[in-house]
Amino acid sequence: MQVPSPHQQPHAPVAQAPVATVPTVTPPAAASYASPSGNFAILIITGLALLVVGIFVSELPDIQGEPSAYDYDMADSDDVDKYAEDLARHPIYEDQMQGLGSVIKGAAGAVLVYAMVAEGVGKGNLSNGVKITLVAGSALIASQFFGFSIF
Repeated sequence: MQVPSPHQQPHAPVAQAPVATVPTVTPPAAASYASPSGNFAILIITGLALLVVGIFVSELPDIQGEPSAYDYDMADSDDVDKYAEDLARHPIYEDQMQGLGSVIKGAAGAVLVYAMVAEGVGKGNLSNGVKITLVAGSALIASQFFGFSIF
């Protein structure tokens, strides 16, 4: 490695050739394609995920089943009392899970209806027929989820 002496002149800077710039093509305004409610796909996926969770929670007591006598020692009087108590509590557990599942499914319906209505009445590039279909579909979903009839 050579160390330059202090009496040497530094090298002159090398001239670089100018870099040609390529014009970039920008797509049409992304805002014209954006959903007014934020992200339509995320809201739909969230609503469907909540719906699946609500269905699972509602069906959980049926998956587990009621208490079985084989799980208890019937020779012991304490276990017989515990079995009778668990058997009496099982319908309450079923009702609680059904109620929780209904609340989750109601939230799912609200998210789905909100996404469809916000997309349908927004200022996007959708045709009027698609907007009317979205709003009518959301009314149909709302009627099914919230238990009233529109027909």
